Amino acid sequence: MSVVVMLTLKAKPEAFEDMKAQMAETLKDTNRFEGCLGVYACADNDDHSLIVYERWTAPEAQQKYIAWRQERGDLDAMGEALRAAPTFETREDVFA
Repeated sequence: MSVVVMLTLKAKPEAFEDMKAQMAETLKDTNRFEGCLGVYACADNDDHSLIVYERWTAPEAQQKYIAWRQERGDLDAMGEALRAAPTFETREDVFA
């Protein structure tokens, strides 16, 4: 069963522009990761937040991706730019 994962990242205002630039590069790797069917992001400039929309072949593929990011230290580095904990929502992909 394919899934959609929506990630909300609320950046510190002073880190927001750098986070947007870094996310553009980061998502290129995400899109190439095994099991990723597509990844998109949008920014709310007033709230200094990003919403990332990911489609995966299965929940396990996305979990493997998150483990890889954690092993590399990417999540800790991103965490320094956040003003709140990231939120994840996972849903069954009904229509593609």
